[in-house]
Parts: sequence; structure tokens; C-alpha cells
Amino acid sequence: MSRILLATDWHLSFFNQFDRIGINGISGRLQEILDSIKWSADLGKQKKCSYYFGLGDIFDKAERLPTKEGIEIQKTFKYVNTLYKGKCGLLTGNHDKVSDTVSILDLFQHSITIYNKISFID
Repeated sequence: MSRILLATDWHLSFFNQFDRIGINGISGRLQEILDSIKWSADLGKQKKCSYYFGLGDIFDKAERLPTKEGIEIQKTFKYVNTLYKGKCGLLTGNHDKVSDTVSILDLFQHSITIYNKISFID
């Protein structure tokens, strides 16, 4: 039997008036969430999970993506993808959509599998 780790509603965002800039120049809150994603992926592997999925509302808003933040997010998605040997993905939520057919997650399709609609996985 396979174990699947499901993570939801990360609401990645880039800055607000109560945030601080971290050592690497990105939002401290964003860095905490990215660290939590890596932590959950590592924990899933310790618990012998075969699959890892982020289920919707990955971003808080489908807005412009600053370069530094985009690179750090991409590194995190690549980390998870490598750890799970491609058996992972992100499902688009309503906060991630730019239109009915496009989401901000499409920018990361070379780092991790993106599901813009309900899909059946064999």
C-alpha cells in the first residue's frame, strides 16, 4: 500500500506591512513557509510516503512574481520533486488561477508537475 502526503493552502505571498526581510533578501514569512514545505517533504519520506501533493491555494494571489522569490520557490519545488523522484505535484486552487486555463503555477511546470484541473493518476 502506498502512502501519500497531502499538504494544502500554503498561500505563498511576497511581502506585507508586518513582514521582515530575511537573510537571503526574501520575505521572512515566505522563507518560513518554504522551510515548512521542505520539512513536511522530509517528514513524509521518514514516514515512508511514496507521493507528495500540494492541494490548491499554493499562492495567496496570482500576482507578479518577484525574481528572488520565484527562484527560492523553484528551488523548493525542485527539492520536493527530486526527493519524491517525480511522484509529486501541485493542484491549482482558486487563488492560483489567472484564468480558466492559466495559473501562476504554470511558471514552475519544469520543476514539478502542475495539475490545472482534476486528473486521474495511475
